[in-house]
Amino acid sequence: LGAGGAEDVLWEDESASPGQLYWYWVRASNDTSQGLGDWGTPDHGYRKLAIVDNVNATSNTYDSMVQVTWADGEGETGYTIWRNTANNSGSATNIATVTAEIVSYDDTDATTSVSYWYWVRATNETSGGQSDFQATGAYGRRIQTPPVVVTLGISNNVAGSALGGGN
Repeated sequence: LGAGGAEDVLWEDESASPGQLYWYWVRASNDTSQGLGDWGTPDHGYRKLAIVDNVNATSNTYDSMVQVTWADGEGETGYTIWRNTANNSGSATNIATVTAEIVSYDDTDATTSVSYWYWVRATNETSGGQSDFQATGAYGRRIQTPPVVVTLGISNNVAGSALGGGN
């Protein structure tokens, strides 16, 4: 795949697909004698999954849920959805896991009129890797349904009483 100089101790595989597990072997070479050393002990690695783009959440749109959407990534085998009542991913809670190619989640457990921030992380079962959180959460809120007012018919009107309007 590549070659480095005599002083190089790091090589980056820029052709690797995100999330895919790769195995690597290293051996020394000598330009003057064209000799090759023995293969080193194999080691594995993977290219980190990219941060999920375009994470959005509905705010005061639905009375039954907050809908979270995002852009489909590359190399993921699924996504985890995280939620917090503060814009702080460090204390967010994982509320759901969905498979690859799904790009929305309906949070029906969101409490009415409570402000939430959402993050989505790409995951890969093969490498065990996951993307980082977005820098800022997507704000979402479940709208409060206004109360239904029911007017009852008038009955039992007795002149002079509280029901009849009094005197």
